[in-house]
Formats: sequence, structure tokens, C-alpha cells
Amino acid sequence: MARAQTPVQLFLGIIVCLALTACRSPVTRGAESVADDAGRAALCAESSKLAEALSVFSMGLMQENSAPDAAIEAYLRAIALKPAYELLFVRAAMLYIRQGVSDKALALLEEACRQNPRSVAMCLYLAQVYQALNNPEQALKTVRRAIVIDPENSGSYLRLAQLHLQAGNEKSAVADLQDALKHVADKISILRL
Repeated sequence: MARAQTPVQLFLGIIVCLALTACRSPVTRGAESVADDAGRAALCAESSKLAEALSVFSMGLMQENSAPDAAIEAYLRAIALKPAYELLFVRAAMLYIRQGVSDKALALLEEACRQNPRSVAMCLYLAQVYQALNNPEQALKTVRRAIVIDPENSGSYLRLAQLHLQAGNEKSAVADLQDALKHVADKISILRL
């Protein structure tokens, strides 16, 4: 027997239907229109995947406080649909941490870095979790990976300096900030320290 849908589920279903309906186009003839139709079909498939991922993600957001396990499940389904959306990984990892399941949060953020290998933000989130779990070596390694990805990102250098300061290594923190001044475009955030 099928479960009755809540008004929110119905609303989210409507979002998916609208995305799918927007993709439909009249059948046309000619080589040029066939190519256009093929391109439109590919975009529509991607749009429907995105719409479904957003609707599942929205369900997760609404369930975070009342049913955190269901929210995590929703986020994981959304991640399977659109692994390039980093926020999905972060939300699920946050819930795992709130539940005291930090090993799953860590594994999820490591997977996020594999899925999004050019993401400085994912590296910095992962480094933050490593630091919170008292693994400063991995935190430093992960921040350095973020610097390699984007040497002009001032946030990575600031995080590296912060990790060195927390470890009581003031000389390394100062060296990190001096190095940052050579590479980053946004020198103001570095000079404020």
C-alpha cells in the first residue's frame, strides 16, 4: 500500500514535474533541429536530475531537527544525484557530527574531496573536521592540498597559519602569512592579522 504524500512532498513533486515539463519541445524535422533536440534532451536530463536532487535536499532540510536519520538519508540520495554540489556533503557531515558519528562525517567529506578534486572549500571543511577530531597532521596536509589547488586563496593560508598557531608554532604561522602575501590577490585579509 502506498503512503500518502505530505503537502511538502507534493510541492516538491510539482517542482520536479515543472522541470520535466519545461524540457519538452515540439517534434521538428531537419538535421539542424535534430541536433538541437539532442542537445535539449541532454540539458533536460540534467535539469531533471538537478530538480530531483534539490527536492530531495529540501526534504532533508525540513527533517534535520525532527528526523535527522531521514535527513541524512535524503542528503545521501541527493549526493548520488548531483555529487558536484558540495553543500550536500557538508550538510550530511554536519548531521553526522551532531549525532556523534564523526567517522562517517570524515568519510563523507573525504569522498566529497574525491568527487570535487578542485574544490578548495571541501578541503578546508575536511581540514576543520580533522582538527576537531584532534588530527592536526591530516588537517595541515589537507590545507596544503587546498593551497596547491588555488595558491591565490587567502582563506587557505589563514587556515594554515591558524593550525600552526593552535599547535604552538608561531614561527610557522608567521612564515605562512608571509608566503601568502607573495601569492594572494586579497592581501588585506592577510595584513589584518
